[in-house]
Amino acid sequence: VDLGESTAINRVVLVNYDKSCDLSYATISLLDGDGEYKAAKVLQSTCNKGWLSRKFEIECPPPTCDASGAHTLGPLEYNTAVGFKVERVGSVPVEEANKAAFSYNMHAADTFDNALFFIDQKEGKIFSYDAATNDTTEVFDMSTSEIPNGLDLSWTYGASSADFHVHTMTQGSSNKVIVVLQSSSLPNEWIEADAKLPAADTYGTDVCDPPQYINDIYRSGTIPACFDSGGGAVTLLNYNVFIEYFIDGNNNGALINPRVFFVAEVNVSPGHMGGGIATMPDGNILYGP
Repeated sequence: VDLGESTAINRVVLVNYDKSCDLSYATISLLDGDGEYKAAKVLQSTCNKGWLSRKFEIECPPPTCDASGAHTLGPLEYNTAVGFKVERVGSVPVEEANKAAFSYNMHAADTFDNALFFIDQKEGKIFSYDAATNDTTEVFDMSTSEIPNGLDLSWTYGASSADFHVHTMTQGSSNKVIVVLQSSSLPNEWIEADAKLPAADTYGTDVCDPPQYINDIYRSGTIPACFDSGGGAVTLLNYNVFIEYFIDGNNNGALINPRVFFVAEVNVSPGHMGGGIATMPDGNILYGP
């Protein structure tokens, strides 16, 4: 980012500090408007409760700053070379019950050469976006579209951010797309997942203070009450099922004729599971569950 020719940044601070946590420093670098690197310290919480504190202190030597660290060049000037414009071009339908804050779970699938899809991960729906008309069209609904035999998408976790019935999707070959559905059961003809989590009780750890031992971080069962997020919740073992769907050009691009080709075990716990995925030039799929 070009910060401008006469820009000086001394300290940018974002703090939510818990005195019960031990803290450690990591280092990043920033480039100022004169092309000089300024070291920065990131104050990061290392306690088991998670990331509780972030603080950025950028070293600012004279003449940019005085001995106390105060700015000498004034506030950041308006810069016409850096900026962005947000323009509303369309909308995606949302269930009436999911319009309140933290009640929906949406994802944009933008890893396609000439298409853009929006996923309602919680409700199990996919919408295609037409850039020429700014219209969105529903092309998949787990309650009405064809689902591979054996899958159970009726599970729910109780928290919108952790409900992933359609996890993600990416580009397929020709008139196909790859959709990842999250099921509580294996598809027919699969007796086990192709990619499994580590064997049970392989990785355990102490959590909280005073320490409590979890035998298996991937199958922790009931999360200890000392957790700030999700304490008392019970984790699940689900399956991310990779499915090739055809795009029906005669039916508004509806996704049809599913074919399962890969299954991965996944731990479901409080929090958002992302949806990072991309199809490589050789056809392989890069996936970050």
